Amino acid sequence: MLPDMPYQLDKMQKLKRDYVYNCLLDLVDRVACKLPEKGKALDVGCGRGEIMAALSARGFTPYGIDLDEKCVELSEKLGNVVHGDAHELGRIFGKERFNVVISCHTLEHFYNPKNVVEQMKAVCDGWIILAVPNCFFLPNLIRIVFGKKIPPTHRGHYFEWDVSNFKNFVEEHCGLTISELKYDWVKTVPTRKLRELSHVLGFLSYLEANIMVRFLPHVSESIMALCKCGR
Repeated sequence: MLPDMPYQLDKMQKLKRDYVYNCLLDLVDRVACKLPEKGKALDVGCGRGEIMAALSARGFTPYGIDLDEKCVELSEKLGNVVHGDAHELGRIFGKERFNVVISCHTLEHFYNPKNVVEQMKAVCDGWIILAVPNCFFLPNLIRIVFGKKIPPTHRGHYFEWDVSNFKNFVEEHCGLTISELKYDWVKTVPTRKLRELSHVLGFLSYLEANIMVRFLPHVSESIMALCKCGR
């Protein structure tokens, strides 16, 4: 389980967070098995620091960068954190190199995500893990099928990807080779009250993060790519 942090989430938001982070950390564990030693890991857009805490627990020396001063204040208790712009990673970290560089649900917030990935490559001597929201997650796909209006894009997002477009972005535009694509969960129970009941009864997580994602991965909530950084 991930630690609770300030900027608190309610229990259903925590469940969604855990779906995403548990899937991401499964990729981190795969990388850890490939490294002769754990070394340093950078979380780009580190937020409250949950991923940094998990990296530390896995033996990495965690680093983070974020534009939100409050997030920097919270996460710097968990590792080495810089208040700065991810478009300038190379300038900020100079000759510093990381075994793992992570961007989890942050690329869509940048006005130039290709540049951010290039900056991640510049400070990486190992593996890059990218995770973004899937614009064709199941509830949106159902709305399209029935001719319903899709809710507005998150006001903080500059970009959205589906699986095909994300693979194209990562490999063709960013020059990375994807070693593995991974998908986190498929929203199956639609209403909050039903989700809370299903969670209390103990089958919601197994249904959404195990069964449904196995059969319908391309309509998951997130798309994750594990990439070897060619240095």
